[in-house]
Amino acid sequence: MGDNTRKNSVEEQRARQKELIELKRKKEAFQENPDEFQHEGPAEAVAQTTRSKLENFWYYSRFTIIGILIIAIIFTIAVVQCSTKPKYDLTVVLYTKTFVDSVMSENLAAIAETYCEDFDGNGEVNVLVVNCAIPDSQRLADGDASTRLLGQFQNEAAIVYIVDKAAYDDLSKSFGDDFLDSSLKLPDLDGTAFQLNGTVFDAAFNKVSHGYSNKFDYYLLRRRIGEKATANKGDVKTHSKNANTFISAVLSDPYKTAK
Repeated sequence: MGDNTRKNSVEEQRARQKELIELKRKKEAFQENPDEFQHEGPAEAVAQTTRSKLENFWYYSRFTIIGILIIAIIFTIAVVQCSTKPKYDLTVVLYTKTFVDSVMSENLAAIAETYCEDFDGNGEVNVLVVNCAIPDSQRLADGDASTRLLGQFQNEAAIVYIVDKAAYDDLSKSFGDDFLDSSLKLPDLDGTAFQLNGTVFDAAFNKVSHGYSNKFDYYLLRRRIGEKATANKGDVKTHSKNANTFISAVLSDPYKTAK
């Protein structure tokens, strides 16, 4: 063990002496002929290839690029959705205390479109039926329907309503003449409504459940609306005129065959 330690120490001393001798030789050579001495500087930088530049760019910029792509995709989806979203010629609010499912409300929209005109002139007729049916048994649990109904009170396009008798009584008690409009002199409920039972609108319910429309009385009515009653800025006069045209068409031929 001791012999190995001494041997390593001797070898280290010889290596240091060799380095010192080499440094002394270079010093003497420089003093004798300094013009021929070449400084050993850092190695020249190797020019980057196109591939290496691209690899470095992606490494340092990948998160920025990914973020830009995500934003571009979201923007594209939003533009496509806006361009393909249907434009509605008329809005009908369905407010009943009787249960009405989504298929029934879609059927109502299809029937309403047979009476509606292409008010916006885009070559299509589209009617939006906003389902705000709130049975008393679900009133506390179904907050979404209540929220939708309150939202339609502030919608200047929501002038036409389809309601059952229980919902009508609720509107009459809560708002009275401030909501119910008798200007069209409709044949039912003191000039404010037109009963739809027995008309083509029954098919919207009965196609889903046979004879369902016989379980409740339901009506078409026009709400009273003014610029002060709406939160949004819109052409209230135009929406009112379109609502009157639609209601008049229903009254003139309530028994036409649905699509």
